[in-house]
Amino acid sequence: MRLGHHEFNMTIDEYQIEMANKVINNKTLVFIDTNILAYLYKLHSTARNEFFNWSGSLIQDNRLFLPGWAANEYLNRVTTNKLDTYTHKSKEPLQAKKAYESLYETASLFVDDDLLNKISFQGNRTEFLEEFRNTIDSLDKFNNAFKQQLKPGDIHKEITEHFSDVVLDSDLSKLCIRASQEGDIRFEHRLPPGFKDSGKGENRFGDLIIWFEILLKSKDTISDFDNVLFITNDEKSDWVYAPKMRAIIKAENRKLIGNNKPEIKIADPRLISEFTKETGHSKFSICSLSTLVESLSRTEPTSFTHLAGAIQINIQETEEDAPVEDAPVEDAPVE
Repeated sequence: MRLGHHEFNMTIDEYQIEMANKVINNKTLVFIDTNILAYLYKLHSTARNEFFNWSGSLIQDNRLFLPGWAANEYLNRVTTNKLDTYTHKSKEPLQAKKAYESLYETASLFVDDDLLNKISFQGNRTEFLEEFRNTIDSLDKFNNAFKQQLKPGDIHKEITEHFSDVVLDSDLSKLCIRASQEGDIRFEHRLPPGFKDSGKGENRFGDLIIWFEILLKSKDTISDFDNVLFITNDEKSDWVYAPKMRAIIKAENRKLIGNNKPEIKIADPRLISEFTKETGHSKFSICSLSTLVESLSRTEPTSFTHLAGAIQINIQETEEDAPVEDAPVEDAPVE
């Protein structure tokens, strides 16, 4: 749809089932972004293995690839010894504890029995402060887990074993020249992708180069693949957007509600238009890793148990079963 969707006539369930069908389809070509590799450094080993098993099946079918520029961005972390920047930061729990310490000091100044009565706290001021203090101290046993960092070298080895052979053999020098020639004018006119990175000091054309690679590979393999999916955790508005409304089914009636909690994001129509001009079809989609896992969990729940748990996805509850968040609802059913 060249003018985009204000109202997206699909439910969360329908969207996820459609996404799962695209991924399962052997005629779908899949690309993964640098930030997906980075995310693997945050997952425990069992969750990573589920991702490797899934991606490995697509690699066997010769339909999953890592853009050359994504590999280049990742390589820059390797050659500068910065892979540990992908892991969880052990200082974050310390910062959180300091914030609670500050709140405790503030509470010591203003909390009194009258205030505690208003918030229905069962106890007096002294008991409140003691319980607050004990709660802060009890966080240490959980914070200690963050001091045990994952080993970047081991995860890097896993990544190279799984993805080294699927890096696109793109002429990056040529694509850099093309991006430098076209990038500024595209960004000036807010033509996606990548214009949100226009203020970057370096690598501001990275997303654009990846886009060029997706277009070239999709065009070259058009006889083998009639669907293309780009998996990225970059959900800035120079790649995707969220329609204002989406559908929901309650009591067998289809209605429109505000598209939030959860939110459906879809590829910018300008990307699809450019993709269509290059390849001859418009079946290009973008989704995040969490959307991918939640969608696939509908068809293969046992294959993504640990990965879904790590990303905090409920793979059992459907939207029709879930309570509806406060959101504007259209009075008229959607035809």
